[in-house]
Amino acid sequence: MACSLERGIAGEKYERITQTQPHPTLVLDTPDEPPQTLLRAVLRAPVEARTWKQLLYLVVVFVLGCAAVCYLFIGIGGGLYLSVFLVGFRCSRW
Repeated sequence: MACSLERGIAGEKYERITQTQPHPTLVLDTPDEPPQTLLRAVLRAPVEARTWKQLLYLVVVFVLGCAAVCYLFIGIGGGLYLSVFLVGFRCSRW
């Protein structure tokens, strides 16, 4: 970083910090872990408890989400049906 000293409007000194941008390169970043460690992690993932806990969470949340959507559709549809039915029933008796 380069620093330069300049004067402001009232004559006070302040420091301006400029940052230079790095030159773009075409070199891809290499992974921090060696390939053997990465391969070991990929092969070990299906038998870890964490994987099964996350899968169980996804299944439970999916079922609860489906139940919530069904409840909303049935609730809204049933409410509309009953409102039309009751208003029609009430008006036909007058």
